[in-house]
Amino acid sequence: MKDYYTILGLSKSATGDIKKSFRSLALKFHPDKNKNPGAENRFKEINEAHEILRGENSRKTYDYDYRNYKNNQQNSQTYSAPPKAPPHQGNDQQRHSTPTWTETEGRGPKSTNYRQRNAETNGQ
Repeated sequence: MKDYYTILGLSKSATGDIKKSFRSLALKFHPDKNKNPGAENRFKEINEAHEILRGENSRKTYDYDYRNYKNNQQNSQTYSAPPKAPPHQGNDQQRHSTPTWTETEGRGPKSTNYRQRNAETNGQ
C-alpha cells in the first residue's frame, strides 16, 4: 500500500498543506515541463495521492486502512509457524488400529483380519 503522505512530502497531520504541496509537485513533474523518464509516473502518483487526501471522507478511510495495513505488516513479521511434525515411520498396519470390515454373504459385517492384525502388532 502506498504512503500518500510521503508521496506529497507531508506529515500525517497536514491539512491545508495538501493542496499547496500538490500544486508545487504537479508543476515540477508535469510531463509537459519535465522530460525525465520517470516524471510521468511520478506525476500520476502525485495525482493519485491528491485525489485520496483532498476529500475528508476518503482521507479518513485511507488513514484507517493504512493504519490496519501497517499493523498487519508488523504482526506478520513477528509470527512464526509451528514446527512441522516428523514423517511417519513404520508401516500402515501399525498406524491404523481400526479393523477392516467387509460384507459376507448376507450375514452382516465381519472383521476379516482383526485377530491376525492384532497378533502382528502385539508381537505374537
